[in-house]
Amino acid sequence: MSSELAVQDNNVVALHSPMDMPVEQFKSGLEQRETNRQALLQWISKNLKEDVDYGIIRNKKSLWKPGAEKISGMLGIKREYPNMDQYQLSASEGKELTNIIIKCVLLNSAGIHVSEGLGARTLRQDGGDLNKCIKMAAKSSFIDATLNMCGLSEIFTLDLEDMFPDEAKSKPAPKQESKPKPQPQPDHTKIEVDTTPETRLQDYINNKLTFVNDDGETVIDPGMVSTAKDMVNEVQDLEQLKTKWLSFQKLYNDGVLDQNSWDHVCNIKDLMKLTLK
Repeated sequence: MSSELAVQDNNVVALHSPMDMPVEQFKSGLEQRETNRQALLQWISKNLKEDVDYGIIRNKKSLWKPGAEKISGMLGIKREYPNMDQYQLSASEGKELTNIIIKCVLLNSAGIHVSEGLGARTLRQDGGDLNKCIKMAAKSSFIDATLNMCGLSEIFTLDLEDMFPDEAKSKPAPKQESKPKPQPQPDHTKIEVDTTPETRLQDYINNKLTFVNDDGETVIDPGMVSTAKDMVNEVQDLEQLKTKWLSFQKLYNDGVLDQNSWDHVCNIKDLMKLTLK
């Protein structure tokens, strides 16, 4: 029999698509998966503890590493980070690194790939500590892979429409292990509508994206300027702006984005809303 096609009852069945399975086998598989999923959700509700395995952000649950470890452990899942060695090798060769993006792959007991996730981190947020940066990115990718594997968005992911309004408040970013440096406080008051929102947006990007350096001086943040320009170029409508803003909020809640950078992102988002109306 071909590895791609099978003939059954004079009908050609494509084996590579679940939709081409025999009806009874397909229905049985769906019922089994639904029963197993409900059992998993009940187990999560009973065994995962708030402030230990997950946190609450605007009345929504956010999965933490201990919770992801409990879920994957109960399912007999192992994790690997296939591209982590590349960053360590680059560092040993003296290559300059500014951003870390770690991929996590989840494997079942038979070694079969069942899910994957990504986690991002900037070295600037960790004071140039590569080991810590890789560790934090790996943690985020593991949590992302766990959510993808189990389809847990209904209880752990955030709703885009609920999180986008201007009055939405986010949970403060986790405290860094090192002593926090003083940060300037960008003006995050309500931005009033004027006749040239595009001009105000460009002025903010060119002149107000600052941070305090090691010498205590307030200077322009070139990384933030580049990020802001990319954001302006990539976003074409309000829906895309919502999605982009939510991705930054996830980095903030994960501790990847500091308070000063998060305030800048929110101000840029407010100005962009005016230019896109």
